[in-house]
Amino acid sequence: MTAIRRLRPSEVSRAYDVASLVNDAYRAAQEQLFTEPTPRLSVESVSRIIADDEFVVYDVDERILGAVLQRDTSLRVGFFGVLAVQPDSAGSGIARALLDFVESQALARGVEIMELDLLLPDTPTPHQHRLKEWYERRGYVAGSSRDFRDVEPEAAQYLRYPTQLVRYSKNLRLTNDVTSKLTF
Repeated sequence: MTAIRRLRPSEVSRAYDVASLVNDAYRAAQEQLFTEPTPRLSVESVSRIIADDEFVVYDVDERILGAVLQRDTSLRVGFFGVLAVQPDSAGSGIARALLDFVESQALARGVEIMELDLLLPDTPTPHQHRLKEWYERRGYVAGSSRDFRDVEPEAAQYLRYPTQLVRYSKNLRLTNDVTSKLTF
């Protein structure tokens, strides 16, 4: 049975599964960006995120094939990150389904703006370029950017290229209004 759902704090025992999925999904991108790639998330950090009720998963018969962190940063603004799909399920629509779920649930709670941060090197890597285009096709617009060295100086020392952390945002109400008007 397939379900897209928020992991409950009582499911903190799934932290290893989620951390493994995220780290496997991010491995190739990390290798393109960093000279010394490190795991994207630790089991401990995933445990805290699950305990805070902030991980949404794509679950098929108890096997987690996709995950995304989602939190509301204010009454009107939500944030998502570490959107990840098992590498052997890439291209299957799981990422799209997770993001659709997160956006619709946020909108139902009254969140109007959804944000994400994306690392964008001055010399785009194939993976980061693909991500940038995918988010832009989904209606996300680049806003503020900061040099990654100012955000994570320790990790930034291993970057292969000068890199910006770019905040993208999407107006969920505008997108939903336009979509509902286009539905016949």
